[in-house]
Amino acid sequence: MREAALNAVCQSGIPYQLPYGLLEPLAVHLADFEPRLLEYVLFSLSATHDERAVPVVRPFLAHPDAAVREEAAMALSEFPRVGGSTA
Repeated sequence: MREAALNAVCQSGIPYQLPYGLLEPLAVHLADFEPRLLEYVLFSLSATHDERAVPVVRPFLAHPDAAVREEAAMALSEFPRVGGSTA
């Protein structure tokens, strides 16, 4: 059920920009998510395009799970000052 809910949030963010405030409560509890669910949250945070999410996402570049590291890198690429496009 949690995975389905997070997947729905991810899908709702394409191609829209989600407000960071919507996801901020999840950001506080990222350490509590199992890797598969964490990927969804990182994706959703990237859909905010809000620079406040960058310090939340960045530590997951060193996560033990390769899929989480990859999702964190892709998420960071969505932020213009970190490496994403400015368009």
